[in-house]
Amino acid sequence: ELEQAHALTHLRTWITRHPDYGPLVPPQVERDPLEPSHTLHQEVAQIFHRVLEMRPDDAELHTVLGVLYNLSYEYPKAAHHFREALRVSPDDYALWNKLGATLANSMHSQEAIDAYIEGLKIKPNYVRALANLGISYSNQEMYEEAASCYLKALSLNPEAAHVWSSLRVVFNCMSRPDLAAKCDFGDAERFRGDVEF
Repeated sequence: ELEQAHALTHLRTWITRHPDYGPLVPPQVERDPLEPSHTLHQEVAQIFHRVLEMRPDDAELHTVLGVLYNLSYEYPKAAHHFREALRVSPDDYALWNKLGATLANSMHSQEAIDAYIEGLKIKPNYVRALANLGISYSNQEMYEEAASCYLKALSLNPEAAHVWSSLRVVFNCMSRPDLAAKCDFGDAERFRGDVEF
């Protein structure tokens, strides 16, 4: 709750001070610091929507609204704004990852997979998207594909302990305790003959 309130206050301050957006922001009313964060969320979202009305093709504003709606678990609204941002900036690999994560959080794993793949076409070695794609494949019980994604991510960032844990789970789901045991070594190269990545 406190972290969310801090993030929302930061976003409100950011848009108010932004050289292009600040002049478009309506005057601010003093807030009670004890006011609930959902009220602050509504206020910040309204400010961004007002500015967006004057700049409907601004990818940055749509991205911020996507993040805002993720904070309040309003995934359809978040996905809408990420898609609008991608309409303007289709080559933004990080935006594709945000859309994928939003779709995954709203239980749309296949759509999430498609979004991650689009981002990886732009930046094939994007470790976060590879790991997220692995999670979505796991959720679809596509364990070989998940293992491949996790191992590619781990070949780029072998220190990612959470990815090693996810890989171990996938191997156990595949009834491959021999491969799960290899995870203890923390070396993706040990899997070269077992999994294509």
